[in-house]
Amino acid sequence: GGGLTGVLVDTALLLYPGCSRRDYSFGEGVNGGAKDAGVDRTGIATSDSSVALDTGAASDAGVNPFAGIAAAKALAKVDFARAVASTVMAGDNALALFADQGLVLIDLSDPTVPVQSPALATDGKVISVEYDEEEGLAYAVDQTGKLYVFSARSIEGFSKLYERAVLPGLTNKVLGMARLGTTLHVLTGDSVVPVRFVFTGDVPTGSTVGTPLTLSSPATHIAAGGGALYLALQNLLQAWSVPANGVATKLGEHALSAEARALLAKGSKVLVGVATEGL
Repeated sequence: GGGLTGVLVDTALLLYPGCSRRDYSFGEGVNGGAKDAGVDRTGIATSDSSVALDTGAASDAGVNPFAGIAAAKALAKVDFARAVASTVMAGDNALALFADQGLVLIDLSDPTVPVQSPALATDGKVISVEYDEEEGLAYAVDQTGKLYVFSARSIEGFSKLYERAVLPGLTNKVLGMARLGTTLHVLTGDSVVPVRFVFTGDVPTGSTVGTPLTLSSPATHIAAGGGALYLALQNLLQAWSVPANGVATKLGEHALSAEARALLAKGSKVLVGVATEGL
């Protein structure tokens, strides 16, 4: 993000200038529904073909997509006190999630001189983070089922604004979460638990747990975009409408050729990493 590519190696993060990229064009959907207008999602449209995941010259009619790209030179290196499991972009900053518990904020406004904040503790390993760029807030859930809201606009103001006691039945069951407005949807596998936050001014002061959405079979991935919630249930992709107050409604579903391994939503477009198939 921010024109940078980050490579995470155990206790260090290497920062590189943004690499060249190819833009993939997705055609009209073959299974009905809107392509990307963000209005009608009663059917899920798919691209005409998947993008094969390989690094050789076999793709693009024998054209090597990496030909002509010069070897990248690291701009900087960020060392951490202990192993980091993953990083999440937060505007011009990045959140580093430790493999055991807690997280730090890294200021990348000058990528040649990254600045790291003091670490903030969590009760368990942080499983998922959703960043609200407009408000500068990072919502997080850890493996104990505890929810947090952090101020993450700057390292000077990096602080824990709110934490909620462990949600019943979520300990060691959280697989991920997605945010729609001020509601987090926490995925436990066989259900999605909505948690709505209450604010006093710009500060979260409370939260309420809604009625869980019980799934017909366990889901592995969750994402939100275009006002809808997307779930990957092994080799099935589903879209759900989740009103602020009311019952969730399934809008449509699409069979995948193999098991989903990754899920990313950008507006009303969804990218699915499919085992043995590609993107």
